[in-house]
Amino acid sequence: MFAALSDKVVDRTPQVYGEHCPAAVVKGKGAVMAVLAAQPTHVKQVEFLENFNVSPEESAAAGALRYTGLVVSLSPDYMLSPADQVWFNGPYAQTTSVYPLTTGKFKTLGDGMMRSDDSQAVTGIYETSEQDAFTGELNTHKFCIVNASAGDLSREKMCGWTEDGVSVRDAYEQAATAELELEPGQGTTRSFDNLSEYIADNTAAMAGEMGACGDGLFQQTTNCFVRAAAGVVHYLNAAAVPSDQRGTLCHVSPLHGFVRLPRVHDRHFYPAALLSADDYVHVADLAPHQRKSVFTRAQWPGNHLSTCNPFALRRPLPNWQSALPQPTEVYRMREANFSLDPRQQHRLSPQAVLAMTPTSKHADDHAYPSHCKDNNVHLHATDALVAQLVAMRHSGFQILNPKYYKDAAANAAGDAADAADAPAHFSLPRHIAEQLH
Repeated sequence: MFAALSDKVVDRTPQVYGEHCPAAVVKGKGAVMAVLAAQPTHVKQVEFLENFNVSPEESAAAGALRYTGLVVSLSPDYMLSPADQVWFNGPYAQTTSVYPLTTGKFKTLGDGMMRSDDSQAVTGIYETSEQDAFTGELNTHKFCIVNASAGDLSREKMCGWTEDGVSVRDAYEQAATAELELEPGQGTTRSFDNLSEYIADNTAAMAGEMGACGDGLFQQTTNCFVRAAAGVVHYLNAAAVPSDQRGTLCHVSPLHGFVRLPRVHDRHFYPAALLSADDYVHVADLAPHQRKSVFTRAQWPGNHLSTCNPFALRRPLPNWQSALPQPTEVYRMREANFSLDPRQQHRLSPQAVLAMTPTSKHADDHAYPSHCKDNNVHLHATDALVAQLVAMRHSGFQILNPKYYKDAAANAAGDAADAADAPAHFSLPRHIAEQLH
């Protein structure tokens, strides 16, 4: 089936996994190739990067499997269809910007700027260190880094292109030229030339909250079309192309920060992020000072309600250091704001929620939500979870207990301000949650 494309595939995932490629990665490659095989003459190359895997953010937003970490090179005449959403996902024109900081100070941002639909939004203060060649003294430099997109606005436009069946040529042109008119509130309307200008405006506002002024030092865009020579258009999904000899900026993980990967002679594309698909920080296994560091340095809207942020607490890919060129710069996260997309949070497995929930033994580490101090675990009330709990009713657990279930009405009665952030869920004793899968 894929014979016509076999010589057009570059696969870099073995550099991370060796001969033991995860089943989800193998399945994802097959899903992408099955779609592209329908128009083989318009497919020039498919490059699976080191970070290729299921995209938890885009899968949650779409309600179906979506994959990230690849570059698809196409003829402008390739016709998009809904099936292409498996690899053609976004959000379109997601941009990472670096600003110098002198007197800037970290500020916790609310959901007005750290919007939940901007699933990988970052605004924070980062540090680099370098040793003085003459004195040996270690010098530290501060920067503000913002990672932002138009969130669901970008997704809607991309879905429109696939559902309308437009060509890559037309989608590229519309992305660059389609104007936006948005109503920020109070009866006002703002116009933008395109998505990129809208994102740049938001980015400047977010950076300004950290005290950054003026133009950024560096800007990089991913989840976008890039036109190349010889009538080829690349779609970069969580990938980047070096704009100059400095190389590309790569988000290792929210808690670690970013690295700069140098340009090397044997490749054109680099990962824009190295986050794993479903490997989260196990906060209960951390030392007290590490746990406190995690929850004081990383902030997100609603962190007074939940310690479970599947973006902020994702770990990096294994073996990424040996799979990629040696970084030339490391931007360590000092303090940062991250978004929290409830669609992704609600898809977490009970084991993932357990990993990110401190126990009552850790109550003195930090001002955790009250359910953590009570040694309870909050789980979204899905049909699958209800079925598991009902099946446990004869196993010695008092499962059919009204105090375990919190519906939206009960949440509203308890705290109307937080009702929207706390939909129907179970608040289970930890020993019961540990039996779930």
